[in-house]
Amino acid sequence: MAGWLFFTVSQVVFTSLTLGALKRTGAIQVDTSKIKNPTLRSFFATAVDVGEDVVVRGERIWYELSKRD
Repeated sequence: MAGWLFFTVSQVVFTSLTLGALKRTGAIQVDTSKIKNPTLRSFFATAVDVGEDVVVRGERIWYELSKRD
């Protein structure tokens, strides 16, 4: 049971980060209005937004660390 849960959570995190990065670069556009279930729509939009935010913060950290050299 714990292995299945870890796998599912890690896949959600990986997918959120990937979609967030792709959205940030403009490679994809996310249109959540096509998702009919409001709960799933909200979850998906939040996951992509969080993934994009993590990517932005990672870029800032990378920029600050590389600026010090």
